[in-house]
Parts: sequence; C-alpha cells; structure tokens
Amino acid sequence: MLTYRQLQQEALRWIDEGADTDVTLTLVKDALNRSHRRLLAQRTWPFMAWPREESFDTAAGIRTYALKHGVNRILTLYDQTYRQPFSLVSRREWEAMGVNRVDQQSVPAGAIYGDTWPVAAQPSSAAVTAVSSSASDTATTVILQGIDSSGNATTETLTLTGTTPVSGSVLWLHLWAVSKTGTWVGTLTLSSGATTLLTLTASEYGKQYPTLEFIETPNGARTYLYTAQRTPATLTNDYDIPDTPYPYSEIHVYDALLDMTAYNTELGAKEQRLWKERRDDLWAALVTACDEQIAGSRPRFVRPMTPTVRRLAPFTS
Repeated sequence: MLTYRQLQQEALRWIDEGADTDVTLTLVKDALNRSHRRLLAQRTWPFMAWPREESFDTAAGIRTYALKHGVNRILTLYDQTYRQPFSLVSRREWEAMGVNRVDQQSVPAGAIYGDTWPVAAQPSSAAVTAVSSSASDTATTVILQGIDSSGNATTETLTLTGTTPVSGSVLWLHLWAVSKTGTWVGTLTLSSGATTLLTLTASEYGKQYPTLEFIETPNGARTYLYTAQRTPATLTNDYDIPDTPYPYSEIHVYDALLDMTAYNTELGAKEQRLWKERRDDLWAALVTACDEQIAGSRPRFVRPMTPTVRRLAPFTS
C-alpha cells in the first residue's frame, strides 16, 4: 500500500522537486487532500461504508434528529417497528402525498435531509454551560451563534475558567455555529442541563452533525436504523493510509499533479495529458473493482415510479 508520505514523494519526483521540504511540499500535501476528499465524495464506494448499522429513536413532537459525526450520506433507512424500508421524500412530492406539517402523525410518511448541526443535540430553551478538562484553559473562549427562545438570531461568548463550569445567560432554542478561540490544552464540553451537546479535544475546533428531518411530526417513540457513507479522512501524518484502496490510491498523485499545473507554469500540455490518462485509467479500474456485478449476481431493481411513496402499514406476521 501507499502511505501519505509515499504519495507526496511520488508527486514531487514527477515535478523534479524530490528534495523539497518547503512551499512545494505544502502545496502537494494540500493537493493530495483535495483529491482525496473530492474523488471519494463523487460516488458511493463500498470501502467508504460506515462500519456498522446505526439507530436513533424518535420522540413525540420532535421532527429533526442528528446523525453520527462523520456520516456523509445515508444509504438506507429502515423502520424497525414496521420492519420496512423508510423513504427519503423530496419536497415536490409533498402535495401529492397529502403531507400534514401541522398535526402530529403516528407514522410520518417519509423524511428529508435537514441542516448540519455543530452539536450532537440542541438545547431546549435552555442556557449552555462550557467547561474544560484542564485548569490551564482560563483565557480561551467559546462563541455560540443561533436562535434564542424568542426566535431571535443572537451570539454569546463564554470565557472558560478551567475546570469550573461557566454558564451563559441566553436561553438557546437552536445552535447553528460553535467556535473556539485561543490555544486549548484540555477537552471542551458543552452541555445544557443533563444533556451533553458537544465535546471537542484541544486539537478539534468544530464538528458537523448531518440531520434527518421527518416530513411530518412523530407522535411518539419509534426506532429507525440507517446505513451510511462516511466522510473521507484528512491525511495528516506521513504514515497515514488513504481511504482509497491500493493500488488505486495512486490516482491521488496524478490528480494532485493536475492541480499543481496552476502553480507551476513549467508543467506543459504533454505532462498534463499523461497525468490525465493515468488518472482516468485508475478511476476506471477503481470503479470496475467496486462494481457489484460478479458471477451469479441478481438483476438490479428499482421501485416502480407509481405510487411515488406509500404510507407505512404495521408489520404483521
């Protein structure tokens, strides 16, 4: 397999900068990470699958739920109670389905992707408390942005006092941004009452939680299972292994080199054609390697176009 460092060295050798340890190396590292993020986000790859099936429980009156940090997109959604697949429904289908956004439905007819939260759970018209695991964090701050209990957009800054919790005065209904300032030593924990909203290590400056919003409001507790695609990792350490499997991970070298042509004007059309050909060949090989068509495969099916979405019925044995 190829490590992050080996990818760097191969790219540098192609542009005759094998001994570079300065600006060109930094640009190559950036280009490799751009390639890693871009190419792995273009398709649903089996090697990028979230390692297990996750679940969440609904509660009466709550329409939006956070998924795991690091989830990129949902692959399947399943109603455990009714033992049936559950659908993502586009807004343009709501009228035809008779979606009711006012009354609480026993079983919502579907869901959509919601916004991205900076916290794993939202406060419920309550103040937010911040605390560090280190007594050294006394000059650091946390900036909160969102909507208060009156529905107004607002901002609040909390100054840490080490391991002593600091509570704000704003009653928060929804947070859409959390920012850290200063140099941190310990782990930050944000909470609201007994609920932990967010934890960030000293080197973490934020998290993103994708959400799922039911198109109708649940009237009680139900369990939903989902499988997902994970977010590509950021390559940081020299011996990090790309998410792209070997030998196809070499594609990032040629993709990064094509990016580098905007920086190094000495790289001409001849080199670009060669790198593009090699990138395209590796891409085609990777797609073929991940195709699920093997000997004995079943035909691929999709749902009928009509009816678009059916409302779920209880499972019967």
